[in-house]
Amino acid sequence: MNVSNKYDVIIIGGGPAGCATALMLNRHSNLNILVIEKGHYATQRAGESIPPDTRLLFKQLHIWEEFLSDNHDPCLGSRSAWGMPELGYNDFMLNPMGHGWHLNRQKFDQFLCHQVQACGIDFLQDTKVYKSGFKNKKHQISIKVKNGFTFQIESSFVVDASGINSTFAKRNNSKKITDDEMVCITSFYQRRKNSLPDKLTLLEATEYGWWYAAHLPENRIAVALTCDKSFSKFYKINQHKNWIKLLKHTTKNIYKNMQSSQYIQNSIRINLVNSCVLDKIAGQSWLATGDAACTFDPISAGGIYKALTHGISAAKSICQYFDGKVMSLNNYEKLVKSDFNYYLQNKTHLYQLENRWQNSPFWKHRQTYKKSDGVAHRQIADLTL
Repeated sequence: MNVSNKYDVIIIGGGPAGCATALMLNRHSNLNILVIEKGHYATQRAGESIPPDTRLLFKQLHIWEEFLSDNHDPCLGSRSAWGMPELGYNDFMLNPMGHGWHLNRQKFDQFLCHQVQACGIDFLQDTKVYKSGFKNKKHQISIKVKNGFTFQIESSFVVDASGINSTFAKRNNSKKITDDEMVCITSFYQRRKNSLPDKLTLLEATEYGWWYAAHLPENRIAVALTCDKSFSKFYKINQHKNWIKLLKHTTKNIYKNMQSSQYIQNSIRINLVNSCVLDKIAGQSWLATGDAACTFDPISAGGIYKALTHGISAAKSICQYFDGKVMSLNNYEKLVKSDFNYYLQNKTHLYQLENRWQNSPFWKHRQTYKKSDGVAHRQIADLTL
């Protein structure tokens, strides 16, 4: 392990937001950067789709050609039974940017890691930050690697890209303001060898939530149910027999789509999918980005796009900060919170399009827009270098 004990910027988290921040910083500065990732990208993850205009972000990061060479499967759009039982189509045929992509998420995360390392940026995997402090205008970051070895690193600036846990931000007294709480129960299926992959994502609304199916690498399919936590717990949806029974008796299109597929044993996973934002996204020589700053309902289909966008914005803000423009952190926080409020309005609109179950608690709860209190303007003090 060849790392320094002092850095200009330490980025906690090596996902899309953290890597985008590192790549953009490398493009626009000579700052000495370290990325710390707690895992090593070996865990299978549910695939995600990204829209055609993500290519513009890849071009900003100078990784567009390299991304293409990874040969992710194209996503030609989506079809949904939302607001009516019949399927409606929203394809990318007329989009001037072309098609989107069904990502192999594990492969994509590894790709971003390799792009960061190719720039000469130090990158630690299987490493956890277990303590942090601030002394003499420097952050003291204590880390532990997989073999148990611990040591301390000093940094002038810290980026929290740790995901939904927001580990560094919470240590700096930042709190999450939650707009909505749900769970997403995902199961994986294997298509028959000779069956053709579906290039369109599929959504289907039901009285108690909505289902999603998408193509994955190696001819697999991810099928997910997003619903209230209380519903999942009451009906024990984490058990496959209950999950498949619900799928069979309450969906028309998704269940039909699964007929030629085989369930992969023990593949059910449950994840919290909250809509939330930090009350304090930036502070004294630190900021949060990606899911560490705010998280979106998966219906927005904007998780990775948001992570890359905010990572790029974070890097630009950090460059300005090191140039002495300390209000850049305040402006970055306002940008992220403004994006979050725009997302809340759009999310409400999407749920209002479904009016077949007007007495359903799931739908009634999400069809009224409430501006997040966390988006109120907050002046950030003591941001001097």
